[in-house]
Amino acid sequence: MFGKGKESSADRGEEAPVLDWRDVSEFSFGRELRRVGKKRRKPVGGPYAVRVPTGDPQDPLLLPCAFFAPDVQGISASRLYEDAEAQHLLVSYDPREASGEEGVWRYRVRDGAGEEIGAIRRIPPANRMVKHTWRIDQPGRPDIVGRNKLARTRPGAAKWAVGRMIGEALASATAGDESDSARRPRTLEWTADGETVMTSQYLGTYVLSADWLDRRLAFAYALLRDQ
Repeated sequence: MFGKGKESSADRGEEAPVLDWRDVSEFSFGRELRRVGKKRRKPVGGPYAVRVPTGDPQDPLLLPCAFFAPDVQGISASRLYEDAEAQHLLVSYDPREASGEEGVWRYRVRDGAGEEIGAIRRIPPANRMVKHTWRIDQPGRPDIVGRNKLARTRPGAAKWAVGRMIGEALASATAGDESDSARRPRTLEWTADGETVMTSQYLGTYVLSADWLDRRLAFAYALLRDQ
């Protein structure tokens, strides 16, 4: 039954069940239902989707909970759908608009019926030493603020973090951008009134901590990504 060469239905690429997006606590974008592993020489593919790791953490089954349109090749998209055929819209965001705050751009986020469910704001940097930041606005909740996780350690750590980033930037430039720091994704910790709401990596994994966070707003931010 479990002899060599036996495959599960997932390994054979059979249709995977679609999870409820409301219950998601971790997700990423991709086409892989199964990754390459010790017992798998090539990945098992599927439609481009928002995928949720389930089962064995060492060899997860990456089930979809929302889908890109079939003609989307990368993550440069502004819509996600409930089905792989893109017949039922789940969430979308509008083109950026001025928010009324100097240098701040706002993206209104809408549900499948076109109703506004929140917004995402891109805040310009205070100086050239730091990158821009983001805010997620969910009605009835305090601002959800995304900050570099490195700087959220102990008093005085922000100055140390800036110095470290400068040193790493110089080192990576000297090494032809091959250092570990050059490959490390930018990680943001999202908080609201001191509560950790979400942790996100640029073009990577999103971990959602707050039950009250509308998952569609997290999806919309991931679509926008850190650009």
